[in-house]
Amino acid sequence: MNQLNIFILSFGALQGVLLSVLLLRKKTYRTGHLFLLLYLIVLLAQVALKIASKMWTMEHLPVAYSISYELPFLYGPLLFLFVNNASGRGKWSLKKDLWHFIPFLWFGMADIVLHTTHNLLIYRFFDSNQANIFYYQLISVAAYHFYSYRILLQHPVGKEHPIPLEKIQWLRRYTLLSAFVTFSIVLGLFLMYMVYPRYMEARFLFAAITIYIYWVSYEVIRRPGLFHLSQQPIVPITYNEIQAPVPNASVKMEPPKKYNNSTLKAADIDAILVELNKVMQQQQPFLSPDLSIDTLAALVGTNRHNLSQAINERLQKNFYDYLNEYRVKAARAVLSDPANDHLKIAAIAYDAGFNSLSTFNDVFKKLTGHTPSAFRSMAQKGALNFQA
Repeated sequence: MNQLNIFILSFGALQGVLLSVLLLRKKTYRTGHLFLLLYLIVLLAQVALKIASKMWTMEHLPVAYSISYELPFLYGPLLFLFVNNASGRGKWSLKKDLWHFIPFLWFGMADIVLHTTHNLLIYRFFDSNQANIFYYQLISVAAYHFYSYRILLQHPVGKEHPIPLEKIQWLRRYTLLSAFVTFSIVLGLFLMYMVYPRYMEARFLFAAITIYIYWVSYEVIRRPGLFHLSQQPIVPITYNEIQAPVPNASVKMEPPKKYNNSTLKAADIDAILVELNKVMQQQQPFLSPDLSIDTLAALVGTNRHNLSQAINERLQKNFYDYLNEYRVKAARAVLSDPANDHLKIAAIAYDAGFNSLSTFNDVFKKLTGHTPSAFRSMAQKGALNFQA
């Protein structure tokens, strides 16, 4: 039975290594998917220490063996930070988010001290009841997964929120699977520690890790847009067709009612739009599928409300439509170049910043009047007269 469990875990470990390499090659570590990669690495460490002989590990790697029992303290925080970043709610901050890892750091440090100190007073200070630690882990796993799932249930989806519903729904499923896997791990560790050497069938609870790894691998292949990050920049293009701000313009637009009480002056809006146009052309942040209005506002040097007012009031469009104009123009430049014939439509869509191929097709046809494939064919035959 133990050999069968090792066989299952070994297959999961091998696939996990391949999945980690794939995520690294996609450079997902540059986005909130960094925490997905770290989550996977922690799982692989857990698997490796379960495949290895218990007696050999305790004799040759006693500290690593003890710390393996503290790894469940990492799953909740990594899941929460992944969901928080991938859903566009916020970016990772070492100063703000380090406290999530305090339980793991404390108990990990305690394991190191307990294996290295000869001072009885220090030993007693760091010594903890392992059964209580498992209860803490269960509370941690439950709390983080409950809160993460609640975030996703309450997440607004619509034109003002560039994160598509498809991704939010996937994150919900991922959170539920993560809860199943991490509860299985904590329960397996508890049983193996408390009743050893009886009920060793509890080792099969770790097979949930293999299920997780193969499911994520399947999703990476099936839904590349959820994990995609452009590996090469889109060629520079000029955005003459996108409405740019005209300082001191003589034409006055009636502000939407929701901005009637705003203290933002016309000159302030002009300055925001000039800087916005500069940022969009030089830095091309729209190529990131996770770009939020808060992130763009920070790049422009203003706040969310002022940027939203500038785009809505002066450009007469919402944030979502504004981003999509740039993304479609980036895609048009690639589609019209014969040198890019080898690129699939889906790859071009994801490189341009879209998270969903269906959304890309709909938006592209709305803005150009053609499907991407028809546009590519006509543009390369010279049947279209457009300025990239």
